[in-house]
Order: sequence, then structure tokens, then C-alpha cells
Amino acid sequence: MKKYLMALLVALFIPTSVLAAPEGPQPAPGWQTLYNDWIWLVNQGTDETKYVVYSGGGDLQINFSGVTAANNFDVVVWEEDESGNPPEQITRYTCSGSCSKTIDVRSFVDGSNGKAEIRVGTSYARWTEQVLVQIND
Repeated sequence: MKKYLMALLVALFIPTSVLAAPEGPQPAPGWQTLYNDWIWLVNQGTDETKYVVYSGGGDLQINFSGVTAANNFDVVVWEEDESGNPPEQITRYTCSGSCSKTIDVRSFVDGSNGKAEIRVGTSYARWTEQVLVQIND
């Protein structure tokens, strides 16, 4: 009886945040998260990640979660050189609801830092909502 009472007391003192699942998708082993934040999908114009992420090259994984299933939106991925060259569009695709896409950015590695400077933008969502975007390298 004493053991059960002690176990119950310990369980009551463990914060629920310790037991809660982490927010958003977790990257698979071998991936490093470069960006993990909430953005607004907007139904006109463009909303972009708040900063450029620096990829070492190879595959880049872009995940959108928390998106209403019927909400379609466009995703545009650019490479932006620090030297002031105009951004170069890498790809453009459409998501419907939460989605994940892996793209090869190996050919965009350049400059003195030996990295690809990547910016992700969204546009023309069916309706406006706040969603979680995660970029893994």
C-alpha cells in the first residue's frame, strides 16, 4: 500500500509539460532542424519565413503542420545569395492541408560560407490561418 501511495504522490508532482508530446513534427534521425516557427498562411500576397536558413547542401525537408485539410496554398523556395544577387527560385509547389516536401539544394551551395541560403514563402491560401513550418537539413 505504501508503494502505491508513494507512486501516486510522485505522479502528481511530475509537471504535465514533461509528459506532453513535443509540438510539431519531429525530424527523422539524421535531420537537423534549421527553422521551427509559426507563420500565417494568407489568402492574398505572400508570407515568408522570418529569416534565411543556411543549408550545408544535399536534401532540405520542408514541413507544414496544423493546416486545415481543405486549405490549399502555394509554397515557393528561393536561394538568396548574401552578395546581393537577385533571389533564384528553386521550386514552387502546391500543398493541400499539412504537407512535407524534400528538395535537393546541393547545387545552390556557394559563397564564402559554403552554404545555400534558403528562404521559404507561402501565398494564395484558400483562407488565412496560422500554421507551423519546420525546415530540416
